[in-house]
Amino acid sequence: MRTIEERSQRSRDLESVGLGPLTRADWPIAVAAAGVFASLVGVLAPWQSHDALGSYSGLETDDGKLFLACALVAAIALWRAVDRPGGPQLIIATVAGVLIAGGGLRVVQRIGDAQEQVDAFFGGGPGPTGPDLEPAWGLWLLILGGVIIAVGSALELYRRLVLGPPATEG
Repeated sequence: MRTIEERSQRSRDLESVGLGPLTRADWPIAVAAAGVFASLVGVLAPWQSHDALGSYSGLETDDGKLFLACALVAAIALWRAVDRPGGPQLIIATVAGVLIAGGGLRVVQRIGDAQEQVDAFFGGGPGPTGPDLEPAWGLWLLILGGVIIAVGSALELYRRLVLGPPATEG
């Protein structure tokens, strides 16, 4: 068990290299970073499931590769925004989050359109209409991650531009 003085010294050592404990002002960026993680997992996870054909992940599509690039751009922008006072990195991260969420919703819409075409092909009447095409959990996680990136980045941008820098404790 560490003494209070040892913990205080450890905390000062971490703060001297910029790795101190998260303060209240750091939470929007931490939340946005969690959104990046959720988006990355969502890209790797199943996006669409078929009754008979199985499922496929986002990396098997061009959209998934684009969303992966957007998530990586958001991660780099958030990382650069930690020590920089300006807002361009946060604007980039916010736009990347909006692109991920909006693009994910568009993929859900295309899956619904494909289901309508399958139903029309198989008759579309009462009874079996062919394979069910459903968005899988990875696509929903991707959309949620994009929303979290956009909201966290926008909150941090608002905090920096409107509220100003946080007051230092002392």
